[in-house]
Amino acid sequence: AIVRFNLIDKADGTTKLNPTALTVNYGTKSIELTSIPASTYTANGDGVVFVAIPGFDNQDVALTATLGSDTYTFTKKNVTFANGQYYEINVKMKVMN
Repeated sequence: AIVRFNLIDKADGTTKLNPTALTVNYGTKSIELTSIPASTYTANGDGVVFVAIPGFDNQDVALTATLGSDTYTFTKKNVTFANGQYYEINVKMKVMN
């Protein structure tokens, strides 16, 4: 599956987040994007990260984003992604520190 994550600060619901690292945990697996360049956001738009994720059924998903010295998180239960499908998801992330 190709997932377009639109990363938004939950505190105000509008500020787009451009993290330098993003981890997507699903079930017992994870995908880590490290050293995300600023050009990603120039090309895709503020707060937009595309991730290729193998399909899965009814898994809990947790995202962790690093933005400067701040860590943002998001969780959702019972997520399903089908192989070969495209998803666009608005993710309102909560700052942890």
